[in-house]
Amino acid sequence: DVRDVICFALENEGYQVSQFENGEQALNYLTGLEHHDYPSLIIVDNQMPTMDGLTFISKVRTEHASSVGKIPLALSTASGTLDEKALPAGIIKLNKPMNLDDLIALAGKYCS
Repeated sequence: DVRDVICFALENEGYQVSQFENGEQALNYLTGLEHHDYPSLIIVDNQMPTMDGLTFISKVRTEHASSVGKIPLALSTASGTLDEKALPAGIIKLNKPMNLDDLIALAGKYCS
């Protein structure tokens, strides 16, 4: 439900959104993209089925370092459950419950 709300909010602002039920589906999607089709921002939840958000980020950064591994990544996590010091460098932390205005501002920063 939260994913649907996030997607609706971003689509309502005119952003093109692709959503996936789990990290494996998202990785498979990213692997098949051509450079000109790469997303401008990836928002991932820390608690996903099949792999958590930190594992997803690690796989993107290691297995796809020269391609999609350069895309800005935001990790959505419940407030206080993950110390920002535990995040890999350069990862944007989105606290839940998420403020939709902050989310839209984040998209505005990375998605033109």
